[in-house]
Amino acid sequence: MRKTYLEDIKLIVIILVVIMHCLQVYYPRLAHYVKGEEMWWIGVVFAIFEVWLMPLMFTVSGMSAAYSLRKRTIGQFAKSRVTGILIPLIFGLIFIVPLQSFPGRLWHTGTDMGYLEHWWLFFTGKTDMTSYAGGFGFSQYWFLLYLFVASMVYMAVHAVVKRLKPSRMTIPFPVLALPLLFIPITAAEPIGNVMEYSFGYYTAFMLIGGFILSDESMQKKLSSHIPFFITLAAATMLLYIWNLYSEWVGHYGGPIRYACALCFTLAVLAVAGRTERPQGKKRKALSDISFGIYQFHQTGLSWSAYLTCGFIPFLPGVFIIYAASMLSGVFLTLLLSRFRVTRFMFGLKPINKSTAG
Repeated sequence: MRKTYLEDIKLIVIILVVIMHCLQVYYPRLAHYVKGEEMWWIGVVFAIFEVWLMPLMFTVSGMSAAYSLRKRTIGQFAKSRVTGILIPLIFGLIFIVPLQSFPGRLWHTGTDMGYLEHWWLFFTGKTDMTSYAGGFGFSQYWFLLYLFVASMVYMAVHAVVKRLKPSRMTIPFPVLALPLLFIPITAAEPIGNVMEYSFGYYTAFMLIGGFILSDESMQKKLSSHIPFFITLAAATMLLYIWNLYSEWVGHYGGPIRYACALCFTLAVLAVAGRTERPQGKKRKALSDISFGIYQFHQTGLSWSAYLTCGFIPFLPGVFIIYAASMLSGVFLTLLLSRFRVTRFMFGLKPINKSTAG
């Protein structure tokens, strides 16, 4: 079962993530491979988008997993997650993250070492787990790591539910009570909280997507209550931003953050579900290469930032960095999609299928 609006959501989220990563170069509160001119107003942009983008991505992934398991066995599903997520994660850590972290090592340390020495130190040297200064880190591949773990948890729970009650694989839930699910999300957040990301938090969104929001009737109910969910999303966002700058319950936000992430996720799904339409050739092609864009965009980002920061003002600089990020993502995806071995390594689709109508 292919929901085109879920594919559109994934594409839009990835484009927004690329923009956020480019702005991160200029945001003093967050580290990055290269740091440019400080722009404090970028913190507001991060507050508005960062809080809900990845929770939405995990929710959509949960819905997609539910549809996948309706036509696949547990074994087939597990194999698809190994080939589509785990293997790209491994090869991304071997080849992509060291390439994009090399400018970070040059920028932060001033070293004149060659790339091969850097590649070796990436795996053997000291690290803060970010990769920003050249040491080992997951960078954008943290999403694949967490998605693989969340997928395995979802698969295990699905297997238990199917054994106990095979006739009902979704959980009935009052549509207007959906925002209250921030309570179990809050309870799950401390589980596996490493690298400033929580396995429990994102797995909770995936389980909600798979067991509640994948139900066809629930999606129709969501789309029939768009004003309700948009209002809640706006209200929780205002409360979250106010908390960030007042630090009422701490900078991270706690339950306020989780409620905002959930309400925005529900609002986006409600609006997107109402506006679903068949994908044309261009939209499908973009959707098919979006996974590659996510994996490879930081290569162009880090190198272009290394070459421009300190020389070019913010506005033209950030446009150059964004253009380089997207171009590297698209170019490497199209190039690596041409060869069977690299398609396998990075979980890419054949280029002829990506461009088909």
